[in-house]
Amino acid sequence: MRFGVLAVGIGVITLAGCMTGSLVSTQGACTSSHAGYLEAWDCIKAEVAAKRAGQMNNDLGIRYMATGDAIAERVRRKELSDADARLLLARELSSANGEFEARKTAAAGVTCNSFQAEGLVTTNCY
Repeated sequence: MRFGVLAVGIGVITLAGCMTGSLVSTQGACTSSHAGYLEAWDCIKAEVAAKRAGQMNNDLGIRYMATGDAIAERVRRKELSDADARLLLARELSSANGEFEARKTAAAGVTCNSFQAEGLVTTNCY
């Protein structure tokens, strides 16, 4: 049997944990309530620090935070617009979620492979 998992932007998959208090819901809430990337990123970091954004103490969570900080630096230096910064952060979340799901299914004895094309991460499991 073959099925696919598609993680797009701010999808429904969490990095770790349930949807309540997930990074997906945190990123969605912060980016929709703050017009600028830097304000949205500060909101996300505050939620992570308060432990309201899912389990972040793993390699994917650490990579997400480092990526968000690097994007913020590029915005501060005026190398990226707010819209481009939001897109990059959404792609990072999508990529990390695809990797998380692939690892979870591999641990269950299912073989998965992920690939990224045009900003979307697609994971096929069989």
